[in-house]
Amino acid sequence: MSEKLTVMPHEYPDTSNMILEDDTPLDSFINEKQQRLLTTVFYSGAEIPINVPFIVAANVGLFSHLRDSGIVPDVFLSLNIVGEK
Repeated sequence: MSEKLTVMPHEYPDTSNMILEDDTPLDSFINEKQQRLLTTVFYSGAEIPINVPFIVAANVGLFSHLRDSGIVPDVFLSLNIVGEK
């Protein structure tokens, strides 16, 4: 297990030039429910053979660096990582 990385508030990157919300709605109510279902299955304790810590999320932007436009996958799964509680 990796050690926890702590970033002090004065070390936070300047995100003022990043587009974090564009108010684009989801395609439909069906898509919204599908995305919720995909994440709920993992966190509900369903019979999924994943024996490592994980994070699963829907509609969350991922940025590799400040000048990156980022990606917003419908759903992503990251294994061997512990998220904040």
